[in-house]
Amino acid sequence: MGAMKNDLCQFDADSLRCGRCGYRARRLPTHRVCRTLWEMAEQTARTQAERRIAVPPLRIGSALSAGLSFVGITAERVSRLAGGDCGCQQRANNLDAVGAVISGAVERAANGVANAVAPFPVSDEDIAAIADAMARNPGTNRGLLEPVSAAG
Repeated sequence: MGAMKNDLCQFDADSLRCGRCGYRARRLPTHRVCRTLWEMAEQTARTQAERRIAVPPLRIGSALSAGLSFVGITAERVSRLAGGDCGCQQRANNLDAVGAVISGAVERAANGVANAVAPFPVSDEDIAAIADAMARNPGTNRGLLEPVSAAG
């Protein structure tokens, strides 16, 4: 499905800016599907949420407790030998909290890198609309994909 005429940016001939979304064209005529900054921000947020890297919390205390129980060192035995509460559960909880902090930092760092290197999202509908507009106006496509030098 192609873009409607109202879906395309309306550029000012002097400033080369679209009056609706603020996009600045390099040259005219340019056939670009007009999207407001709000729509672009929403699409970026959706894409980042879809691309989010989830790191499960590190359960260091629970893993240590399970490992010690496997070899026969349980909280009950340690309490009996110590003659009172050994504090094993509190230590396990503290280690679990440290693991949660570590996994949260790793998750934030991983998502920060993933979002920084990801390209700006372009939907299939945008590509199809641009291709349709270019097909309807074949004489205006020459030079659109060439890089623009800093001087020109």
